[in-house]
Amino acid sequence: MFSRTLDLVGRYRKMMDAYALEGNATADKGDSRKTLFATGGITNGEQALQILNAGASVAMVYTNMVYSGPGTITRIKGEMEQKV
Repeated sequence: MFSRTLDLVGRYRKMMDAYALEGNATADKGDSRKTLFATGGITNGEQALQILNAGASVAMVYTNMVYSGPGTITRIKGEMEQKV
C-alpha cells in the first residue's frame, strides 16, 4: 500500500501545483500551494519522510498506531530526526 500512496502523492502534488499556478499566474508558489494529506501504509520514519518529500503536507498514520499503540508517533518522529 505504501508504494501506491507514494506514487499518488507525487502525481497529485504535481497536478495540484500546476492547476493552482495555471489559475493564478501572479501568485508565488507559497501562496498557491494546496494542502495534501497522505495516508496508507506509513509505518516508520523513513516512509513518513518519503511521503513528505514527495509533496504531502501531512503524513497520517492510522493502522500502525492501532496495532503499535500511542508510542508509534514518538517512534516515527525519532526515526525522522535520525534521517534528517
